[in-house]
Amino acid sequence: MSKHNYKSTASKKQSQSVQKPVVVKKFPWVKFSLKLAFLFLAIFTVVLITDKKEYFVGDQTNNHSGRKWRSFYKFAERKSKNVDIVVMGNSHASAGVEPYILSENTGSYCFILNTPGTGSVDLYYNLVEVLKYCQPKLVIIETTCLFGDGIGKEWACIQSIESKKGLFNRLSLIPHYLSSDDWVKAISPTIRNHSFLLTDTARIAFNVKNVGKDKNPPRRSLDLGRFSHGNDGMTDSVYNLYKNNPGPLKCGNCYISDKTRKYVHKLYDLCNKNDIEMMFITVPMHPLVYDNYDIMKNVCQEFINEFPKARWLDLQQNCDTTIYTRAAFNNEYDSWQHNTYTGMVLNTYQLCDFISKNYAGKLPNRSSERRWIDDFSKDENFVYNQPVSEDFKDCHILAKDVEMNGIHVRECFIREGMGNNTLVLKADNSQDLPSVLGVVVQLEGSNQLARIVLHSTPTINPPQYKVYMTWLVKEVRNGELIAIVKE
Repeated sequence: MSKHNYKSTASKKQSQSVQKPVVVKKFPWVKFSLKLAFLFLAIFTVVLITDKKEYFVGDQTNNHSGRKWRSFYKFAERKSKNVDIVVMGNSHASAGVEPYILSENTGSYCFILNTPGTGSVDLYYNLVEVLKYCQPKLVIIETTCLFGDGIGKEWACIQSIESKKGLFNRLSLIPHYLSSDDWVKAISPTIRNHSFLLTDTARIAFNVKNVGKDKNPPRRSLDLGRFSHGNDGMTDSVYNLYKNNPGPLKCGNCYISDKTRKYVHKLYDLCNKNDIEMMFITVPMHPLVYDNYDIMKNVCQEFINEFPKARWLDLQQNCDTTIYTRAAFNNEYDSWQHNTYTGMVLNTYQLCDFISKNYAGKLPNRSSERRWIDDFSKDENFVYNQPVSEDFKDCHILAKDVEMNGIHVRECFIREGMGNNTLVLKADNSQDLPSVLGVVVQLEGSNQLARIVLHSTPTINPPQYKVYMTWLVKEVRNGELIAIVKE
């Protein structure tokens, strides 16, 4: 091969070995972002729909916060009405104060807007929410919620947030109640309870079947937030657990956190700004629950002293076990024991007396307003706290505003019941009234006078009256009060 041909061939091979430049394709960020946005939008839409339909909402039977706030908003929509007393705290507030008796005795509207398991943060934001709709005159704080970290339990925070009106309002509350790790849980029940797909399909099926239905309906036409633990008082076995063991509530471990101080001071300032009185109440547990109540009392008293205008009704300090029998305390061995309905009523009448002595003239008296009467007159306790009128179809008046044997009888009447009827006498309260009273009455259908013994009871103890009563047979519905005999 000639030299020329060799060079030509080599040159040709060299030119063939030169590679063409590689074109690097750019990552399609725009398309990827659009797909990601579409995926997010699809997930957001699904979550929004399932939240609206409440497919992933848990069992609402014990969601007392949601129920009472719905009742409050419904009440507040009637612009002619106003909430006068607000009771706040944890479960001891709703199980320790009877709002119907408090309303009926004071002639006001009382709402319990508490959250079970809550802390002091909830106190402040609950009042902020109330003030958007109503102008209360008195805020009552149950003290057991003051101890601890000020936040309370996670589920309690979520219940409180979800109970409030308005999406943006709820979103704004989340950072105050929960750490950032828990925000997503509070935003959406679908996100929080998506595990139902594998763990509780029956709950999803129930929710799908009941879309749009109230899963925790109000128990009364006007739900004031009461929650009674019933009347299963403390049994011997539970009492012996308390008696034979140190008190389960270790008072030396109870403290007031900095967060609690911050938010209760904010609450106090908010009350002063809006001309609202603020007071504290401690509803009692059985004395054996505490290992040393004096320690806890001193911690609480030192804190309450920081609020010069606030007063404290401490029902625990002088808990009289001759009145607060075991029937007043729930049958539970627990460091935060609750009251039965009997205990709740005992607490409330003492609270009524405390309010009448310390806040006289502060609360409006609505007892002459027709709509207020219509709201409460059918309650079983109404006749013990307000005058009985002629238009009460189940009450028959025997006497009204008469003086007999040194006793001013406000009214004496027979109240019809499902079983027996009840003879009731209300006397102006005074220190020297006996616990047992004899009356002479002429009953309907009888030509003879009857002498009947009436007894007072600590569970019906309005500060204005001393109430006496006894059972009558169903057939006796009317009569006349002739005389009073002190037993």
